[in-house]
Amino acid sequence: MKAIKFLVCSLIIVFVVSCKNEKEAEKPVVDETFTITLNATVAKDDNFQVFYKESNDAAAPFEEKYSLFAAVPGGAQPQDIVFKLPEGVFPTQLRVDFGTNKEQSEIIVNKFKMSYKEKAFETNGTNFFDYFSADSVFVKVDKAASKATPFVTKEGIYDPMFISQVALNNEILKLAK
Repeated sequence: MKAIKFLVCSLIIVFVVSCKNEKEAEKPVVDETFTITLNATVAKDDNFQVFYKESNDAAAPFEEKYSLFAAVPGGAQPQDIVFKLPEGVFPTQLRVDFGTNKEQSEIIVNKFKMSYKEKAFETNGTNFFDYFSADSVFVKVDKAASKATPFVTKEGIYDPMFISQVALNNEILKLAK
């Protein structure tokens, strides 16, 4: 009789513990990395780069050690260029460099998205240029056509960059809340 009670108790414990584990397994996994996705049409092979700051000092320069590269295969089709910031990093400002290939032709920006945990901010290509300002020394923008055309300066310098504006920095903060 004691053996039967022991067996029944053991089965009940196993059942309760396994049900608890099933409930824990059902919880969705939340990605806690800050992810930036630029959907663009890039004609020639290139390497895009994103810089980030974690401070509110707008005057502080962007530093190479706080940046990520993404290889971009050239082609006529739109593609997602994805940057996942290191775990635990939450930016306050961004800078997106449209490549290192000095022979790059125009780039069409289709969408821009930032996501963090279960929140996201997304905008279309035309509005991208409302959230980022181009450095006109290195890139010409046709907002109506969602195009950015990088070029080499007379001095041979090539650095087509876009720096986040206050409107985007505010959207970044909303993702943290």
